[in-house]
Amino acid sequence: MSKYLAAGAALALALAAPAQAEVHTYNFEATVYSLAQYTSLYQAVTLNSAEAAGGGATVSLGQKITGQFTIDTGKPADDVFTLPGVSSSYSHWSNGSLSYSFQGNSATYSTVTYTNSFNFQSTTTADRFAVAGGNATLNTSLWFQDLGKTAFANGMPTGTLSLKDLSNSGLDAAWYGANGSVYGLQAQFDSLTLAAAVPEPGTWALLTAGLALLGMAARRKRSC
Repeated sequence: MSKYLAAGAALALALAAPAQAEVHTYNFEATVYSLAQYTSLYQAVTLNSAEAAGGGATVSLGQKITGQFTIDTGKPADDVFTLPGVSSSYSHWSNGSLSYSFQGNSATYSTVTYTNSFNFQSTTTADRFAVAGGNATLNTSLWFQDLGKTAFANGMPTGTLSLKDLSNSGLDAAWYGANGSVYGLQAQFDSLTLAAAVPEPGTWALLTAGLALLGMAARRKRSC
């Protein structure tokens, strides 16, 4: 009856294998290296510190940022299109989340569900993937660039995002101050770690079905 077990195992793997969609949660740390106040669309004054979005705190050069974001790798693209100089572009609106805080002060920001999107662009020289979120006063983008063009496919990461596999990455944010001024910052990632990869319900269902077949095969072997 070993052939039944082998067949059951093969079927279990076959059922589970196609469904690789997972919700990936990443933790990250970054350091602010650029801070500015925009006096117009194309003019900015560099700063050493500025009021944080929402007021009540300040952001400074060299300040550490800690945060977390999720990517739903099973979310199909809502838009697939081409642009001048861009061979392919994908836009994913998702139920992911993005949150971060500045170490040493009380400024904490979160964007969830409808405000979160994943955007991907591929050119002849590089692939660029971004996780973006925002609201009426603050917009944030986490971006990841791969000059080797192997880290992404069909608008999504091909595996676990890792800084060692990327050419460059960072965090950009822009917000309105209490006085109506527009501020912006850029931060470089110091670390990026996968906190969790949770299979989506469809993956669990297929895996359970495969395991059930294995159980049936084992019971049949014992009854013979």
